[in-house]
Amino acid sequence: DKVFRLNLSNISHSNCE
Repeated sequence: DKVFRLNLSNISHSNCE
């Protein structure tokens, strides 16, 4: 669960970049 949320956050960050 935590990993999934972290991954989602990472993707969002990558998308922003």
